[in-house]
Amino acid sequence: MPATPSKVLPLVLAGAFALTYIFSKLQDPAPTITDWIVLVIALLAIFTWAIKKGVPNAQTYGIVSMVRFQKPLKWLDAIPHRPRLWGWFSDLGMVLGFGGIGADYLWGRAFKSRIKRLALFAGVFLGLGLLLGNQSNPLIPISPLALQASFGLFGFAGFVITSLFYSGIDILEKMFLGKSACAAVAPVIPGVSLPNVPLTVPLHGWLSFLIILILHEGAHGVLARQVGAKLKSCGLLLAGILPIGAFVEPDEKDIQRLESKNPKEALRVYAAGASANTFFFILGTILSLLAGAFIITPFIAPYFDHVQRERTEGLYVQSVESQIDLCGSVFPAPAAGILEPGMQVLAVNETPIHILNDYRKAVEGKKEFQLTYSINGQTQTHPFKVNELGRIGVVFEEREKPGYTPPQNYEWFAGIFSFLASFIAWLLLLNFLVGVANFMPMEPFDGGKIAKIMLTPYLAFLQLPEKDTMKLVSKIFVGVLLVLFIINALPLFFPAS
Repeated sequence: MPATPSKVLPLVLAGAFALTYIFSKLQDPAPTITDWIVLVIALLAIFTWAIKKGVPNAQTYGIVSMVRFQKPLKWLDAIPHRPRLWGWFSDLGMVLGFGGIGADYLWGRAFKSRIKRLALFAGVFLGLGLLLGNQSNPLIPISPLALQASFGLFGFAGFVITSLFYSGIDILEKMFLGKSACAAVAPVIPGVSLPNVPLTVPLHGWLSFLIILILHEGAHGVLARQVGAKLKSCGLLLAGILPIGAFVEPDEKDIQRLESKNPKEALRVYAAGASANTFFFILGTILSLLAGAFIITPFIAPYFDHVQRERTEGLYVQSVESQIDLCGSVFPAPAAGILEPGMQVLAVNETPIHILNDYRKAVEGKKEFQLTYSINGQTQTHPFKVNELGRIGVVFEEREKPGYTPPQNYEWFAGIFSFLASFIAWLLLLNFLVGVANFMPMEPFDGGKIAKIMLTPYLAFLQLPEKDTMKLVSKIFVGVLLVLFIINALPLFFPAS
C-alpha cells in the first residue's frame, strides 16, 4: 500500500515534537557540541531505520529518508490553468529575488530602445532600494547604502551576500578580540536553543515548517504543471523523523527542454517556491495588520487590558543591568546606578503607568523621556535617554494583587490567543526567511539554478560555451557563499572563553 500524506505527516509532526522535547530536557547541564552530534546522529539513525521498515517505498540514505507521494499530484491538476497569471506571480517574485538584473533579464532585453531598458533597470534598482529603507543595525556595522544598492541590483540574493559579508567581518573581529559573537548562520531546530544564537524558534515551529514546505514545493508543482512539465511524484525529505525538506519531482527531460528552448519558463518553475513564501509573508502581514486594527484593537485588546489592570498592583523594577552585552557588542544601560529593584514606576512624561503595556506605549518612538518612580514612599523623577537598542537596561515586572481571581475561562482564552498570535507571527517570519534563503544564488537552493541561467547572457564576452558559463557562475557563487557560511557559523563551534 503506497504512503499517503494523511498517514506520514502526523507521524512526522509527532516525532518532531517528541524529539525536540527530549533535546530541551537535556539543556541543563548544557551538553557539549560533541555530545549533541553523537546524540542527534544516534536518534536520527533509529528513526530512519523505523521509517525504512514501516513506510512503503521510502528510500533511505544514511540518516536521511525520502518518502514519495502520488495523491497530491491530483490536487495540483485541480488548480485552474492560468499560465499568464502564474507567470506574473513568479516573475514578480524573481524581481524581488534578483532585483534590477532580474527585471532586465525578464523584460529589459526585449526592448529595442536602450533608454527604455535603462529606465526599467533604474526604476527597479531605485524602487527596491527605497523599499528597503535607510535602516541601520546596532549589532553589526553594516552600511545601509550598501544594503540598498545590493538589494536594488541583485534583490534578496544580493542582500544576503552583502549581509553575510559584513556580519562575517564583524564575527572575525569580535572573535579575534575574545568577544562572544552571535552566529549569523545556524541550523533552525524549533524548541532547541543553540550556543551563541540569540533566538530560539518555539516548538510549534515544526508545524510552521511543514506548512512552509508544502507551500513552497506546491508552488513549484503548480508552475511546472502550468508550463506543461510532467511531475513524477512529490514528497518529504526527513532526517530521522525531522522534516528537513520537501520536493516535487518533475520529468527531467521536460525541465531540460524548458531550459534550452524557453529558459524563462524554467526560471518561473525554479522561482515559484521562494516567491510563494515571500508573497505569503507579505499577504499574511497585511491581513494581520488589518485584523489587529479592525478586530483585535477594538474588540479583544480592551478585555485583556481591563483584566490585566484589575489583577495588577503596579509596575515595578525587577532588575537593572550594569551594561547590555548582546552578540559581543556592549551598550550602555542608562538606568544603572539610578533605578533599583523594587522601585515602582508611576509615570512617563506625566502619563500614568500601571501595567507594562502602559510603559511600552508611553516610550514608543521616544529617544528621551522623564520617568517618575517611587522608592521608600518618596516620589522622584529622572530623565533618561535610550541607547542604540532603544532600551535603558531595566527588566520590569507586574505584581499581582494578593488574592485576585481572574474571570472564569480567562486563562484558557488568554493561552489560546497567545498561542495563535505566536504561531502566526513565527509562521510569517519563517516563511520570509525560507523565501529569502531560497533566492541565494547557490545550488542546491533554487536561487542557484536561477542565477546560472539568468547571468549567462551577461557573460557572453567570455566567449565560453553556454554550459561552461553556467558551471563557472555556479562555482563562483558556491565558493563565495561557502566561505561566508563557514565564517558566519564559527560562533557555534568556538564560543568566547
